[in-house]
Amino acid sequence: MFKNALIYGIYLREEHCGIVQRLVQLLKMHGCRVAVHGDFRALLKKHCNGAQPIDSWGEDIALSEVDLIITLGGDGTILSVVRIAYDRGIPILGINLGRLGFLSAVRETELEQSIHALFEGKFRRESRSLLQISTTGTSLDDFPYALNDFTIRRTDTSGMVRISVYIDGVFLHDYWSDGLIISTPTGSTAYSLSCGGPILFPNTQNFVITSVAPHNLSVRPVVVHDDATVRIIPFGRAKQFMITLDSRYDYIPNGFELQVRKSPYSVDLLYLEDMDFIHRLREKLHWGRDERNG
Repeated sequence: MFKNALIYGIYLREEHCGIVQRLVQLLKMHGCRVAVHGDFRALLKKHCNGAQPIDSWGEDIALSEVDLIITLGGDGTILSVVRIAYDRGIPILGINLGRLGFLSAVRETELEQSIHALFEGKFRRESRSLLQISTTGTSLDDFPYALNDFTIRRTDTSGMVRISVYIDGVFLHDYWSDGLIISTPTGSTAYSLSCGGPILFPNTQNFVITSVAPHNLSVRPVVVHDDATVRIIPFGRAKQFMITLDSRYDYIPNGFELQVRKSPYSVDLLYLEDMDFIHRLREKLHWGRDERNG
């Protein structure tokens, strides 16, 4: 099964120290070597002052040997670890220490049963597509990929932005709005959903183009096949606009052209057998929680 695990996080509170320590114990109980990511190890040393020395919580394991990544945090933590996993085929299991936890679906109260189930093979491996942008001269060029979405938006209150969009070279629309979102199926339950976009199942081979606060009331989200190339050109009164890939951002000038397409890479997320996508929809979006249902 899994022989070498990497524990990854981007934030830590003192009350989480016991969870990390228990996770390490559970993994070692199943014969798994454990490494703690460098930045997260520094947080452990800062916040966790228990009897067990922090340096004994993990080993030095080369990234090339890691065959499992376990994140501790929320969905943002999984978005962050994609940079490590995207080209190595390392699956990711998310332990949710945040709020919603759509991607990191394992609750901290389910830690023990989840780790036991994992090593009993009672899990599903879901491949998730990534977006890729083509630009030159931005800080996003070194890692031009996103698991959730790409966005472009205005940076001030000077007025709407006009975003010209082409699909495979064919003009689609001039979006007059506060911005535009292009999301993967994974990201369809994130920012795009809050702006009225549809929910896509993870294995759907599509992207969603969703306008942010459109001025044209006839504008609706558009679903396109993920083999399409989306060309984008923003115009407006402002001198620059913000672009984002998940939680990373930069600025581009007025009239700057870029392209969005499916990345050749993908990432694999692990879920327990009883946590399929439909189950997660009902749980995370509180579907069915209506007093009329008894």
